Amino acid sequence: MNGARFYKEELGNETENYVHHRANLEGKTALQTLSEIKREVILAGENTLDILTRFGNEATVKAWQRWEYGHVCVTSFHSKKC
Repeated sequence: MNGARFYKEELGNETENYVHHRANLEGKTALQTLSEIKREVILAGENTLDILTRFGNEATVKAWQRWEYGHVCVTSFHSKKC
């Protein structure tokens, strides 16, 4: 789920989505949960880059960075990291 879609669903009072289901299971608000998911996505990206940098080749690292920027930064969370 991307951030924009989440906010659109919030405005429409839609709660049948991953963020709300997880929030209910963990006893948190949807906004707290979205913030945690964002941090988890960023950490997963950093871990992936670290692994590729250590064990991959330069082309693989660059391919990951292009995908990460296009998917995570532009379409999903508009992260301050980007």
